[in-house]
Amino acid sequence: AISENARSQYDRVEKLYKTKSISKKSYDQVLAGMKSAAAAELANLAQYEAALQGLKTAKNQLSDTELKAPFDGYINAKYFDIGAVVAPGTPIISMSSNENSKIKINVSEKDLIKIKGIVKSEFLLNNNKYPLKIDTIAKVKGFGKISYPVVFKFNKNIDKDILIDSEGMVQLTFKNPKKNSILIPSLALFEKEGSIMVWAYKEGHIKKKEVSNIIPYDNGMVIVNGINEGEKIVTKGVNNLNDNQKVKLLKEFSETNTGKVL
Repeated sequence: AISENARSQYDRVEKLYKTKSISKKSYDQVLAGMKSAAAAELANLAQYEAALQGLKTAKNQLSDTELKAPFDGYINAKYFDIGAVVAPGTPIISMSSNENSKIKINVSEKDLIKIKGIVKSEFLLNNNKYPLKIDTIAKVKGFGKISYPVVFKFNKNIDKDILIDSEGMVQLTFKNPKKNSILIPSLALFEKEGSIMVWAYKEGHIKKKEVSNIIPYDNGMVIVNGINEGEKIVTKGVNNLNDNQKVKLLKEFSETNTGKVL
C-alpha cells in the first residue's frame, strides 16, 4: 500500500514536472521517496517469507517429535528410554500388527539375487502350510548391516489361524536353474565384443560361443545357457587363445595320479 501511494504521488508529480509546473528539486524528492517506499516493501516481503519458512521448519521439527505407527497393533519391545539420543534409521520400538500379518526373513547379499527366481513360497507352522507372496525386497541392509530383509505377505487372510509373533519356517521353491543349463567353471568364461563367451572344442579346433543367463553357483562354478550337454569347452587360459585355433585335448588323469599333476 505504501509503494502504491508513492507511485500515485510520483505519477502526479511527473505530469506536473513535464508541464514545468514544479521544480526539478521537488520532482527528485518525490522520485527518491517512491524508490525508498518500494525498497521498504521488498524488505518487508523478504521478512514475511523468512517468517513463513521459519514457521514451516518449526512445524516439521514438531512433527519429528511424534512417532506414528503405520498400522494398528501393540508395542512388544522398546529399545530406548526418554531422553536417549538415537541415530537416524535406528529402530526405536518393535510393533506387532493386529491384522495384515507378514513374514520377514533375512537374506545374505550372495543369496539376494536368487529371490527373484522364487516360484513358490510357503510359511510352515504346526504341520500347516500357508501360501506366501513377496511383498518387499530391501535395497539396503537391515539393522546391524548384515543381511537384507525380505518381507512376504499371505495370499489370503489367515490372521485368525496364526498368532502374532509366531515363529515358523519359510520354505522357498526356486526355478530349476539346471533346466536347459550347464554347470561350468567360471574360469571358462571370457568377454568378447561386449558378450560373455566360452571356447567350444570340435574336431581339433576351438571356436568362441556365446553363453547367457549366467548364475553364480558355488566353489567357482556358474550355471549358463548356450552349451549343449557333452560339449567340450576350454576351462583354463581362455584369454590366450584365438578363434579357430588348433588345440589338443588333455588326456584324462589316471586314478593313481594323486593331485592330478602328472
